[in-house]
Amino acid sequence: MKQIVIVGAGVSGLVAAIHCEAAGFNPILIDADKKIGGRTQSIAYENFILDKGFQVLLTEYESVKKYLDLKSLHLKYFSPGAFVFSKKKDYEISDPFKEWWKLSEMIFSGIGTVKDKWLIFRLSQHLKNKKEATIFNGSKQTTLQFLREYGFSERIIDLFFRPFFSGIFLEDRLETPATMFQFVFGKFSKGYAAIPENGIQEIPDQLFKKLKNTTLLLNKKVTHVGENQLTIENGEIIFFDKLILATDHRLILGNTTDEIKYNHSIQYYFKTDRPLLGKKIGLIADNEAGMLGIAAIGELKGVKNPENGYLLSVTLKAETINDQVAAYKMIDDVRKYFKAPELPLTFLGLNYIRRALPVCTDLYYNRPLSDFVYNDHIFLAGDYLLNPSLDAAMRSGEMAVKALLSQKS
Repeated sequence: MKQIVIVGAGVSGLVAAIHCEAAGFNPILIDADKKIGGRTQSIAYENFILDKGFQVLLTEYESVKKYLDLKSLHLKYFSPGAFVFSKKKDYEISDPFKEWWKLSEMIFSGIGTVKDKWLIFRLSQHLKNKKEATIFNGSKQTTLQFLREYGFSERIIDLFFRPFFSGIFLEDRLETPATMFQFVFGKFSKGYAAIPENGIQEIPDQLFKKLKNTTLLLNKKVTHVGENQLTIENGEIIFFDKLILATDHRLILGNTTDEIKYNHSIQYYFKTDRPLLGKKIGLIADNEAGMLGIAAIGELKGVKNPENGYLLSVTLKAETINDQVAAYKMIDDVRKYFKAPELPLTFLGLNYIRRALPVCTDLYYNRPLSDFVYNDHIFLAGDYLLNPSLDAAMRSGEMAVKALLSQKS
């Protein structure tokens, strides 16, 4: 039996290990971190569960439905819509297709024109029934270009689309390809956004529980890859017949000719004594604030004892200074947006998430298996090969193993 080694115990690597076992192999799964999950990790702090970065699970991802038992995750759902905080006026956005009783309220809200509301309805109906493979058509059009061409006003773009999708894409210029916007917008229209009750870590943990014949090696940073062996930072040698790199392979193989760019983010956590957003996400329409979004996570999950407080998560652009001084200034900003100058906020900590999301100009839903082959011995997995999403991360792990099995030797 050939020895398969998988580097990267994130979602891509875990799914790859599942398919290796299904094919009869006993893979070795290696990660430089001390725990599995990659970009989907959580830590316990006081009576809270803090996710590494702002995490949202879209229930309509096909791979999510394929690989996860959503019921056992005890998902806590965000309410459809959002609160928008701006200099002049604040707005509440609702989804009347999921909350029909808010239809009149949404139509006459000042966040956009009546035409804007009609265009949102038309676009959501179109995209939620569109096949994924037909969305990723190779277009180079940006999200901003698409929205303007579709007929949306600058007002609805600035007050809704820009702040909402800035938090998803981790960039506030809407330069992300429009095909990615259409893919995600369709999933929001058809399904729900949620997070597991015990944190996003539950996703990789559930995948790992499916494995029966995989050897997990953590805290093992790969520094060199040879033809049939790899070297760990401490000098340890691990041999393989086939290798799956379920991480950015350029970081290991040293190939910088086509380097992947990433959007980074900073996650601040605060504790407060009251519910603030009613399970909705808070959007910041003031770009100079540096904030990409506020989420009152404690109103959804993660609070063992609600009497001890509610958890508030704030996402910032990575260029913002990530220190405690900035955090205490942010307390003043959060109080200003909530119109509550005496709002008690306790700074809990921050995460600086490097390589939070790959910047992909060429997006795919499917690719030929040959695109997952680096050479006869090395195969590739990771969402950067398809599109930046949990769905793509899972499918890339599956496709890497299919590419491996398709090789004759």
